Amino acid sequence: MSAKKVIGTGLALAGGYLLANVGLIAFTTFKNVGKIKKNPEANNIMEAYLFQKTEKSINADTEYAYFTNLSGFLDLTVPVPEKGQITIDITSVVGKVNINLPSGVNIKCEGSNHLKYTEEHDADAPVINLAVKDYLTGLTLSFDEE
Repeated sequence: MSAKKVIGTGLALAGGYLLANVGLIAFTTFKNVGKIKKNPEANNIMEAYLFQKTEKSINADTEYAYFTNLSGFLDLTVPVPEKGQITIDITSVVGKVNINLPSGVNIKCEGSNHLKYTEEHDADAPVINLAVKDYLTGLTLSFDEE
């Protein structure tokens, strides 16, 4: 195989990878916009990150948060929900996601390829629902000290 073919193949693969990531951001953004339109009166956040290191703190009055992370690092801090419940939807491909959670709340993590986690304190405690779709992603949960 000649050097030109090797370089051409490498460039084609890199271009395909980049286009696939951009397509995934477009798809998840379109999907999340549909979810927000179903409940427009709620306090929603929707953000997408591509090849970035991002530290994000969610406001305590947020009800729904949608994040897309592609080939980046997302460090997300979640407060105790003021309205009793928050739903966080994270789609991550080839990257790292760290979710910092408060203590004393009920936590339900579903959808993850490798992490199923539930923590229940009491029926009256605020609830954090995590809907995680992770592919080739390092996902960690960390907790505040009580």
